[in-house]
Amino acid sequence: MKTKKKVSKKLKSSWRKHVDVSDVEAFLDDKRLEERLGVPFAKRKDDDLFTIDTKPSTLIRESLFTSKKEKARNLPLKCFAALENTSAVPDPVIKRNTVRSKEERQHPALRKKNETRRKAGILKKKEFKELNKYFQRRVSQLKQKPKRKVAVGNDPWVETPDDSKLSKLKNWMNSNTLLHTVRNVSCFKESSNYRPEKVVTEVSSFEVPHPGISYNPTFQDHLTLVKEVAEKEIDLQKKEAHLDRVTQNLFKQITAEQNEKNWLEEMSEGLPISNSNAGKDTQDESDVSDGEYKAINPPVTREKKKTIKQRKKLLKLKQEELQRQEDKEQKKKVQDISKIRTIMNEVLQNEKKQKRRELKRIKKAAEKLEKPGRVGKNKFTGDESNFTSVNELTGSLREIIPVGNILKDRFHSLQKRSLIEVVKPQFKKKNKRKVKAYQLSSHRLEPIEFSASDVMKNLKRKKKTK
Repeated sequence: MKTKKKVSKKLKSSWRKHVDVSDVEAFLDDKRLEERLGVPFAKRKDDDLFTIDTKPSTLIRESLFTSKKEKARNLPLKCFAALENTSAVPDPVIKRNTVRSKEERQHPALRKKNETRRKAGILKKKEFKELNKYFQRRVSQLKQKPKRKVAVGNDPWVETPDDSKLSKLKNWMNSNTLLHTVRNVSCFKESSNYRPEKVVTEVSSFEVPHPGISYNPTFQDHLTLVKEVAEKEIDLQKKEAHLDRVTQNLFKQITAEQNEKNWLEEMSEGLPISNSNAGKDTQDESDVSDGEYKAINPPVTREKKKTIKQRKKLLKLKQEELQRQEDKEQKKKVQDISKIRTIMNEVLQNEKKQKRRELKRIKKAAEKLEKPGRVGKNKFTGDESNFTSVNELTGSLREIIPVGNILKDRFHSLQKRSLIEVVKPQFKKKNKRKVKAYQLSSHRLEPIEFSASDVMKNLKRKKKTK
């Protein structure tokens, strides 16, 4: 058994250091735990502590037929466990000062009146503005939301469940961005289900051909067709002439000598060319330098200072000028009152002008619908009109020369109605492979060296044979 050391307990620090209070702290901890749990276990009745189960509880039944995931789904989140009050200790402060909301602070009669007004649909100006802002925001959100596509029959453009990467991005990508992606990014080129927005046009699918194209047209119909073709050709010639005028004919053609001479004149501009001129320049400079230095704004001395009389005079002149301007403005206002009739006429003329412009705009929009739209970068210029000259016209079907092509006509019709993109014919250069010439070692012929005696013998043999 350990003997207790006799130590000084004069100071508080030594008292805390050498006195054992663990049993007191344990007792206090137990007491606090009992307070948190509620009534102490010693004071509780047996019915509160123990129960006799005769039937299985609902919790046991649920545990038998429910999985762990379903149980966890019904339980509260762990992140909110710290906010739950697990203590049974009552609040020491029974009455607390709480901050009431704006509605709670209102008088009950006023609160009831506002509720009845709200139910009747009568709103305040501030409430109406807030509601209007909310509706505007909601409408803009609905407009930005992509429209749902409804499948009609076996439409190849309708989205399918097994869609590619591009269709998944349609919810948050703009139509222009999608078109750019399809054209330029190789990883999305596989998605053929993207179709750009249809261009609205009122061009008929089957247009009635010109009566002058008939194999046996009337004189007037043929003449009008010839006139149309001639006008188109004249327009083309005018455009070509304009291009020549603003490009080739705009610049003068001069010789190399003249060009060099002009260049020398331009580069020597402002330089002293001759000695005589140089002497004159130096004389002028010396004359200028001999004189006194004169500043643009010379300094004001005390003798040249303005007097009080001069200052008063300047102030009076300034006030008279301001008064003159004010009188002028008043006079102009009086004159404008007498010009009310002319101003009214001007307003009426402006209104008529605006109406004329509006009608013109509507007419232009209607004409635009009749013209072919634009899907791609190229514009539809129009197919060439099938024209037959007077010499080729015949009265019988046997001698007629076939003009035009049905397939080409349908293709141009699709382009005109903006169903397909207008494309230009692409001519690709075929790079011919350069065949490398080389000689096999087995077929190589080495040069044979002949002596002079062998050559003479061969010549003699040839003479004998002859």
